Amino acid sequence: MSRRTHDDGWFEDELQDGSPIRYRIRLDRISEIHPDALRVLTLAAETEGVPVADYIRRVAEMPKRELHVYRDQVRRGEGGDGLALRYEAWLEARRTVHDDMQFLSKGAKPGDPPFWI
Repeated sequence: MSRRTHDDGWFEDELQDGSPIRYRIRLDRISEIHPDALRVLTLAAETEGVPVADYIRRVAEMPKRELHVYRDQVRRGEGGDGLALRYEAWLEARRTVHDDMQFLSKGAKPGDPPFWI
């Protein structure tokens, strides 16, 4: 599950191969989300009774592992058009509000600590 580290604004996650990544979330970019995707996100937020910014934050914090569960459901045709539209809107929101993605690199020499790049 994604988690905030050291309360410094970074969220950690993993790529499919297990490689650690981290990123920041920029909710000030919500207005840059494509209007069609923003409409879908707004409707989903209203359906859940939460503010759209809270909904988008939750989508942005969703671990890739969880996101891939929905991706696989869409690929199998499960969840109908509603899930497919939400999933595409989630991807657009994540592309827009994720910022400063970094990857954890091994140290240059054995025994060197890993570092973010």
